Amino acid sequence: MSRIFFKKAGQKPSIFSTLGLILMIMTILVFVSAGPILGVWQNDSMSPNDFFDLRIKLLDLDQKLLIAGSFLTFFGILHGRFSSRVRTSWRGISAALLAVTVAATMWQVDQSIRKSPILHDITTDISDPPFFTTLAERTYESNSPEDFVGSRLSANYAQLHTSAYPYIQPVISPLDKSGLFDKAQLAVKKCGWNIAALNTQTGHLEAVYTSPWFRLKSNVVIRVREDAAGSKLDIRATSALGLSDFGINAALIEEFKEALNKEIS
Repeated sequence: MSRIFFKKAGQKPSIFSTLGLILMIMTILVFVSAGPILGVWQNDSMSPNDFFDLRIKLLDLDQKLLIAGSFLTFFGILHGRFSSRVRTSWRGISAALLAVTVAATMWQVDQSIRKSPILHDITTDISDPPFFTTLAERTYESNSPEDFVGSRLSANYAQLHTSAYPYIQPVISPLDKSGLFDKAQLAVKKCGWNIAALNTQTGHLEAVYTSPWFRLKSNVVIRVREDAAGSKLDIRATSALGLSDFGINAALIEEFKEALNKEIS
């Protein structure tokens, strides 16, 4: 055992590999802390905005740890390859595998962020969106114009929304209002959203989606009205925090519509 963890034929593991492995383990711990651990720890002592800012700071720290750990791991492997006094150990190989895995995950997240428009309020009806009656509408600071960015209150909201999500359209169904609303309820349950309000007479439903990792919430409202063809369903999803939803709300709407189509067919 000592030959594996300490010395082997007079050689010992590179200190750079050891430090790289330590930093990679810290990277994973910080990433988990920014996600489920912080979600469990969250309470009324801090506002949701403070927790959101804390997550951003933790993710920023995570990137720095990843970069530092990757450099140390790279030097550790070179050190073990070209130095007669040290060897390439399981520490360097483990750190390298962790660095590749974490970097790939962060790259996917970064690409998702870069490709997503600065929007957090997505709906199938831009001119007349459904409104919440039970769940709180998101509020914006009137003395902070930058807080409007990504909302329907921003100047270029309609243009940006239409350009980014031209496929986000209402659902037109030959079913009557009651029939389509019943199918909508089943679809919401299949999506795993928590229903917060339900009115079968008015065709109004509100639900909450919570992301599995970071525990970020999106409020969803569904409206079903009578239409010349039968009935029309509109849906709106808005993030509780952040200027951009990174495409999550559009994905939620499409997930719901797919579930609804399966219920109707």
